[in-house]
Amino acid sequence: MTDTCLPPASLSPSADGAAPPAAAQRRRKRIDSWAGLTMGPLLLVTLLVAAIWAGQSVHTERERALAIRTTFSHQESVLRMLAADETPANGMDDHATDESALINQLAAQVATNPALASTLTLLDPAGRVLWTPAFRPAPSPQAAQLRPGTPGSLSHSVVPLVGGNARLVTELALPHTGLRLRATRELDEVLGLPDAGRSNLRGWGWGVTLALIAAAALLAFIGHRQHRLYRQLCRAGDENQRLIDRLRDERSRAYQLASHDHLTGLPNRLLFTELANSHLSRARRSHAPFVMMFLDLDRFKRINDTLGHRVGDLLLQEVALRLRQTVRETDIVARLGGDEFVLLLTELDALDDASRVARKLIEAIGQPMVLDGHEIEMRPSVGIAIHPRDGMDVEAMMRNADSAMYEAKRSGSGRFHYYDPSLNSRSSLQLDLNGRFRRAILGNEFVLHYQPRVTLNGFRVTSLEALIRWQHPERGLVPPGEFIEYAEQEGLVVELGNWVVREACRQIAAWIAEGLEIVPVAINVSPKQLRDHSFVEVIRESVAHYGIRPALLEIEITERCVVEDFERPRAALETLSALGLKIALDDYGTGFSSLSYLKQLPIDIIKIDRSFISDIRNARHDAAIVASTIALGHNLGLTVIAEGVETREQVIYLRTAGCDEVQGYYFQKPAPPDAIRPLLAAGSQPMTAAG
Repeated sequence: MTDTCLPPASLSPSADGAAPPAAAQRRRKRIDSWAGLTMGPLLLVTLLVAAIWAGQSVHTERERALAIRTTFSHQESVLRMLAADETPANGMDDHATDESALINQLAAQVATNPALASTLTLLDPAGRVLWTPAFRPAPSPQAAQLRPGTPGSLSHSVVPLVGGNARLVTELALPHTGLRLRATRELDEVLGLPDAGRSNLRGWGWGVTLALIAAAALLAFIGHRQHRLYRQLCRAGDENQRLIDRLRDERSRAYQLASHDHLTGLPNRLLFTELANSHLSRARRSHAPFVMMFLDLDRFKRINDTLGHRVGDLLLQEVALRLRQTVRETDIVARLGGDEFVLLLTELDALDDASRVARKLIEAIGQPMVLDGHEIEMRPSVGIAIHPRDGMDVEAMMRNADSAMYEAKRSGSGRFHYYDPSLNSRSSLQLDLNGRFRRAILGNEFVLHYQPRVTLNGFRVTSLEALIRWQHPERGLVPPGEFIEYAEQEGLVVELGNWVVREACRQIAAWIAEGLEIVPVAINVSPKQLRDHSFVEVIRESVAHYGIRPALLEIEITERCVVEDFERPRAALETLSALGLKIALDDYGTGFSSLSYLKQLPIDIIKIDRSFISDIRNARHDAAIVASTIALGHNLGLTVIAEGVETREQVIYLRTAGCDEVQGYYFQKPAPPDAIRPLLAAGSQPMTAAG
């Protein structure tokens, strides 16, 4: 019964705590059925009692009809008998003769018909018996006096009586007779209706009726109790179901919190690993390849620091939405933390499909976003690993896709890169940084490579940018992207930056000593280094120590240098500008306060970030930003330089747009001092594209 009361598990309680309408309707139907069960016995008993009394009524009516028909049949027989011999035969007085003749004839009739005798009793008006088969008094004057009349009148008292209906039948059959009649019991036996049997039948009917009424009352009582119990069980079932629904909801919410990222709603690392392992098992059985992509947002930290965490959260939510809209429903998108996302792409036919998806992701995220009143353009770096070539388990795939993503980031913003086994050296390098990095500074294991900047009007070298490298004794040349962040976290970036300043001054002095035509050398300065009190003095001392002009140095900064503390960096830059150093604003277009910086800081050069150059021929927004930046720089009297130039088409486009200088692989990759010497020796000769 309890199970019947409970609503289905899939039904949740309504907002107000009531049972669902469907469950309430089903419960009301069950209650009605119980009410029908309770009233059923009463109805059954009522029908049975009615049937019994109807049967008795039918029996009574039949009994009456039989009695009446028998009465008149006997009357006719007696009348015929008396009519045949109504005249006295022996001269007795009329009354006596009539009475005697009647009695004698009745006796003779009884002798020939015993059944008739058993039905006749003759009474006088006072109710005394005149004649019966068992009692036949002799005629006497007293009797004659007591019984006046003629045989005709006497015949009216000859009436058969049946069973318990004697008086009723008498009243119906002889309404005008003056005689009272007494019932005899013999006719009941003749007719086969014994009074005892009839009484037993009535007693049995009443007994059955009373028993059924008692049973119905008992069943009604039991049904009422069961109905109350049933309602209580149903209420308890509803409460239990509401509790089960609440527990199920709590469990669902707990699972959601444990397996999904609370900000974007995407699966987290735990759920992604579980889903990826499940898909990996199916892929092994079907020998089907799949692709894992690691995606990181370029300069997200800068946006988060500049515009605040609210805008950063909105940005992550928008990126998550665009990722889901770009891939198929069968693909898996997860957020691992921060600005790192991972994707599992299934049912790809070839590597070209992976490249196509990567380009679509970069393009989708690269579309401008308006978040909290700020228009933001974001570019991701994507690393790609393919199963089974790049890993046999999920952890290996994630690790290798991560390595490929960092390689894409080093190549420039908005790029993707396939995993290469040689990238594993980067991961193992991180383990070697803790004890090795400080010794590398002291052991002079760092070197500077230089990349030229070339004018688009004549293709002459106008300056060089100094880029640090780590000459690792075991791993070879390590790019700055693999150790600069560690140096900042460990507080070694100021010491490393001061080494770059001194080394650049030393190299300039060496080239001068060789008689080469010298161009300025640009040095990248970190925010911590620019805020350091000794930074300006390090510049002064280095320039003085190597005997070079301050104008041969340029300082490149980013917006990060002035975000947290504007006044101290501005004072340092103004001092350096007064010494003759040129100041360049690097990665222009990726921040959100560049115009105010151009106004308040002593900026001489703006460098357009490589993310706007890589697809300038196809990306309409990138081309518009580049054109407006060039126009703005020229209106402010600034030199405009484009970074990351790698193709001839980019050079032609930038030259047509009016850009002043370019820097990139198209002319020269970063190279050691010995490889730069021929460029300086050529002087003002036009530079050609790199072979």
